[in-house]
Amino acid sequence: MTKLFFILAVLLYTYSSACTCVGTSTITERFTNADVILSGKVIKIDTTSYPDDKLNGVTHLWQKVSLLVFKYYKGELQKDTVVVESGIGKSDCGATFILNETYIAFFYIHPERYVTTICEKNRIYNKRDNRTLLRLSRKHNQ
Repeated sequence: MTKLFFILAVLLYTYSSACTCVGTSTITERFTNADVILSGKVIKIDTTSYPDDKLNGVTHLWQKVSLLVFKYYKGELQKDTVVVESGIGKSDCGATFILNETYIAFFYIHPERYVTTICEKNRIYNKRDNRTLLRLSRKHNQ
């Protein structure tokens, strides 16, 4: 019985995710923390890789998600399309995007790139979040 428990513990540990988001955040907290918030349709998803300067020979896979922007809620960007970068998912904290779906996306500006993670809690567009973000946007821009 002890051997079985040990094997199960090792297997479960092996499949655990390295990505964790601390606590839960409300849409108001996410509005405050994000550099840019928008709603837009995913029109293209490309995969690219970046070398990690801190780890010789290690590269990280990233996705570049092109969004056709419908509405900006926060941020100085006023482009028709935006490319947001994220990990590819699982333990790298990458956000999940689906081609041709419309999202509300929260992201931050990293030098010369726009980046998001699963912790920003991007989501499929919905009217309730849209109304909340419009209200927050009006307050923010007063």
